[in-house]
Amino acid sequence: MTLPDGTDLHRFYTAAYDPIYFDRSDLGRFNAPDGSYGVLYVAQEIPGAFAETFLRSPVRSLINPAFLVAVPVPLVRLSSGLKYHDAHCFNLARTGSI
Repeated sequence: MTLPDGTDLHRFYTAAYDPIYFDRSDLGRFNAPDGSYGVLYVAQEIPGAFAETFLRSPVRSLINPAFLVAVPVPLVRLSSGLKYHDAHCFNLARTGSI
């Protein structure tokens, strides 16, 4: 799938990293197991970015408000088109993410 130029994307992130950070660790569910490419986890809507960051662990039921203040939500605007992986509901099951 492709997002057009000018599309706005959102991301919650740890302040230790740059807002545009392509994760090459083996911790992300869509990351390359061998670290051969990085993955930027973003969403088109703020609730999607929130869910990606804070709701991935079903055992987490409380979020410290101080933590939310420390985690900025930048707006990333695409300057050129972007091909992306569709991670909506049924596609998550296909990738083994849920």
